[in-house]
Amino acid sequence: MNTIEPPILMSRILTFVFAAALAIVVLLVVTLANLLPLSKTQVFILTTQPRENTEITVRSFFPSDANVEEFKENFVKEYVKVRNEIITNINVMQRKWGTGEGGMVHVWSSPEVFAAFMRTRMFLSTMASSAESSLECRVNFTDHPVRLLRRDQSRGIYTYEVRFKFLCTNNALQISNKDYTIRIGIQFSETIRWVNRLENPLGVFVSEYTVEGDRDPLDFVY
Repeated sequence: MNTIEPPILMSRILTFVFAAALAIVVLLVVTLANLLPLSKTQVFILTTQPRENTEITVRSFFPSDANVEEFKENFVKEYVKVRNEIITNINVMQRKWGTGEGGMVHVWSSPEVFAAFMRTRMFLSTMASSAESSLECRVNFTDHPVRLLRRDQSRGIYTYEVRFKFLCTNNALQISNKDYTIRIGIQFSETIRWVNRLENPLGVFVSEYTVEGDRDPLDFVY
């Protein structure tokens, strides 16, 4: 009967363990490589014992300048999408466009900008209806769609130019396919309400929304 000497058996076991460990390390390296670099700066807040009437003071922090600029550009792009994109789910639309505390456009806009948004034809049509619609509108950004125009350090206003293509369809029929350029000014609030801490943790809001050479993308009838 053939037997394996203990030193040889131990050597084979160690070789197997080493090979398995090496394979796991290679897998982890490949996984991390696919995750990096991060596409955008993301802020997370963990809270306990919420108070609806509590105000949160927004204090300065010191990340790298590149991360702050990336956050501003991503905020501008996200604002354009949330404000202009329309889907068939009326409940989602009401959460995005609602005038209550949870409405994303409401939380991210100054009172003047939101008032102008509420006067658009598609806002009036969508919010007045409780039924599903076949209308869908998508925002498609081209390469490098956001450009910083100016910084007003004394007033804390950052003005950006955003370019995108606005495509609307109804039952697979194309209604609109236009290019838009919009000037957006953003500011940072010193305080935010507790109820808005998740939708707007840094207190950023749009103080200017101007469509260049055209009417608002949402000001149409289908």
